Amino acid sequence: MRVEITDLVVPVKDLGDKEEDVKFFSQWIYKNLGDEVPLHFRKFHQDYLMMDVEPTPVEMNDKSQIRERIMSIDPEKRKELKINKSTLWYQQKRIKEGKSIKIYNKTKVKIG
Repeated sequence: MRVEITDLVVPVKDLGDKEEDVKFFSQWIYKNLGDEVPLHFRKFHQDYLMMDVEPTPVEMNDKSQIRERIMSIDPEKRKELKINKSTLWYQQKRIKEGKSIKIYNKTKVKIG
């Protein structure tokens, strides 16, 4: 059985839209479910109900999207992008642990 978790980031006060909430949630998943469970963050947009809530700002979701891209890079893709093996391993490890990562511009450009 494969389990994946998707978190909808809704920009409403006290609904888990702060970066600290994302870190807490990521750490909880890592500690309780392990590092094999993929975690995705999705941007909220107005649709049918909740028309009074604004869409998730792109800059709020940007870090989550970058983290998700880093986690999706496999060894073949890493070689294609010319990203150092140890750099990718370290970034993926920190993301799985729910910790912050530093992404240099040259890496950011490579992962798009």
